[in-house]
Amino acid sequence: MIKKIDCDRHFWVKFFSTGFFISFLLPFIPGVYGAILGIGFALLINSFPIILKIIISLVLTVVSIPLCSRAEKVLNQGKDPQKVVIDEVVGMQFVAIWFNLFQKLTIFSFNVPLWLLLLLIYGFFDALEPFPIKRIEKLFGGWGIVLDDLMAGVYTIASLMIILRIFN
Repeated sequence: MIKKIDCDRHFWVKFFSTGFFISFLLPFIPGVYGAILGIGFALLINSFPIILKIIISLVLTVVSIPLCSRAEKVLNQGKDPQKVVIDEVVGMQFVAIWFNLFQKLTIFSFNVPLWLLLLLIYGFFDALEPFPIKRIEKLFGGWGIVLDDLMAGVYTIASLMIILRIFN
């Protein structure tokens, strides 16, 4: 008699929403690991044509909203659970569309890779949550989870454009 193995029926929701379980493996500051995962993905597709990067970003966003809504229920850890990091991946990917991540910037005699600057600025806005990010975060389910990170991305893009204007 063969016994059926009872697999977790929410495996794929947990797998993708937690960045391939990275937030379970590294439980301290999971958003940072999500952002690093996002920048890694962005570096992989950096050389793609901009239209393809926009399409990828749109698909990631459209898929992530219901995924995050479901993950919020499955993980049962309240609104915008820390273990969900796909939103940071989406946010980083959105920012990375508009820049050559392999570019270096000289700031006060230091050569800084643009991808590192992007990561630091995005992390700052994602943690600080300036207006209207906190308000956006209150939207229902995955909408609030994903769109607040896209708004942090908008602040990051504006900041990077100003920095590039000054130091380039």
